[in-house]
Amino acid sequence: MFVLKLILKEILHRKSTFLLSLVVVAITVALFICFYTTGEAFNRETKRIMRDMGQNLRIIPGKTEMGQYWSTGFSEYTMPEEYVYKFKSIKKIVYTHLTALLQKKVMWQNKNIILTGILPEVLPLDKLHQKPMTYTIKLGTVYMGYEIAHNFKIKTGDLINIFGKSFSVAKSLPKKTSDDDIRIYGHLHDVQSLLNMKGDINEIRALECVCLPGTDQIITNMHAVAQRELDHILPDTKVILLQFIADIRQKQRAALQGYLAFIMPLFIIVCSIWIGFLALNNVKERRTEIGIMRAVGYGSFRISMLFLGKAVLIGIIGAVVGFFCGTALALEFSPDIFKVTAKAIKPEYRLLGWVILAAPLFTAIASLIPTMIGVIQDPASTLREVKKIIQLKNISKIYKTKKNEIKALDNIDLKIKKGEFVIIRGASGSGKSTLLMCIGGMLRPTSGSLTIDDTSLYELNSRDRSKFRANNIGFVFQMFHLIPFLNVTDNILLPVGAGIKQKNHEDEKKMIEQMGLNNRKNHKPAQLSTGEKQRTAIARALLNNPRILLADEPTGNLDPDNAEEVIRYLKEYNKTGGTVIIVTHGKIAEKYAHRILHLKDGSIKTN
Repeated sequence: MFVLKLILKEILHRKSTFLLSLVVVAITVALFICFYTTGEAFNRETKRIMRDMGQNLRIIPGKTEMGQYWSTGFSEYTMPEEYVYKFKSIKKIVYTHLTALLQKKVMWQNKNIILTGILPEVLPLDKLHQKPMTYTIKLGTVYMGYEIAHNFKIKTGDLINIFGKSFSVAKSLPKKTSDDDIRIYGHLHDVQSLLNMKGDINEIRALECVCLPGTDQIITNMHAVAQRELDHILPDTKVILLQFIADIRQKQRAALQGYLAFIMPLFIIVCSIWIGFLALNNVKERRTEIGIMRAVGYGSFRISMLFLGKAVLIGIIGAVVGFFCGTALALEFSPDIFKVTAKAIKPEYRLLGWVILAAPLFTAIASLIPTMIGVIQDPASTLREVKKIIQLKNISKIYKTKKNEIKALDNIDLKIKKGEFVIIRGASGSGKSTLLMCIGGMLRPTSGSLTIDDTSLYELNSRDRSKFRANNIGFVFQMFHLIPFLNVTDNILLPVGAGIKQKNHEDEKKMIEQMGLNNRKNHKPAQLSTGEKQRTAIARALLNNPRILLADEPTGNLDPDNAEEVIRYLKEYNKTGGTVIIVTHGKIAEKYAHRILHLKDGSIKTN
């Protein structure tokens, strides 16, 4: 329970890292769910379209003359009905929707019709749940083609006589503009009886898959395979494969499989890299915490649980959020794409449990290497590390005139630690203010590099450098530099216009009160004392909660009491972990300083 408490508190402390990881997992799960749900709709749409196109495998008697078959639509010869059941034993054809037909042109009520007997579909054992794609007609009933029903005004429920036998009309079929409109459909055994052709059929139809059983391997010449298999089992028969239907089915399947095979691995790889990167960054941020935990007795297992437990929590929450977001996307857009099966598109709730299991496992695996890096760290060396927030390497600043060059800074190398209070001293013209402006990103050095944390300040463009300065650095000037037409409150809030995150109203009020400016917040600079002006300038510098505070002679224009008060404010900020660099000639700040740097002729002479 204590480990879980630590995980939750760390998440609250580092919300951005947690939210970024959560968003990545949720997006990946959402896309998977959306693609899967859409893919199911795609399959249903394909099946429905293929069903409407009809069965693509036809088996007819071997004596059939093909010209006659294509002109009449059926064979004049017959074969045994038992061939349907023998067909089931073929091993190299994956089939479904198997049925047998007996078709014959006859005269009925002085009209030429096609009397058609249909055997209820014979399905494989693994496909017994499938809905039939052909008519399932009960004994003693018939389906009437549109033209016949229209000409004789026959309706559903009527009784009709066919060759001396009475039948109930189970359905009047819609107009199809084909020979189906002049057909009377009945159960195969009823039609065999009417035609005195018991046990005979003249066609077997099936919807077959162009792949090997149990695999996705496509058979390129399915007609040859089918004919070869049938020669052994169904002698004296011919195979007709409506190849265009098979080709459409093959292309539909291949398109879906290829699409998902490319998209999903891509997203999973990107997600795993991103999760691993964030986890590694989290390990780096927590180096000191890991060292402290090691020092107080935490073992490798407990420390690893902090990281892996967080990864699992991200996976669970991301899975739930991603499932519902992905389902919502599929339900929103799929009906417009798959219009035929739009009403059948529904949430795949069975996947919720799977993604809740899979996503945490995935995030834990992605975080495993960063976790191991964190666990193997030497606690002693970790705790000895002191973070350098500012690093100057060979910083020089040269001002050129028509006659000569003035070297304000001369190859300065300097490291300032996080949380230090540093004083810079030197005679007038020694380069103090120039150094301060360079550190603050206000003045580009002539040569050298300056980094704050891992950011090379002067490799940033002007816009990004201004943004970095607004969010990380505060300035306090000797001459206050307040906007004369703004009151105290507006001067303090001035950094908000630079794009920093604004504090809430209560925090602003608290800062004004801490600076003793509550009764002066509506006054303009001309109405303030020098001490009040400087306190306003300090409040403005601290508004963005900077990591670094730069102060250039902040007490130069103040009396001793106000100077003491200003330095006290700077030290209070320093106690919270902020880094203070102050240029001053006064002695008041010395008792708070960690280091005092002396500049002479642009170089650091003592440190």
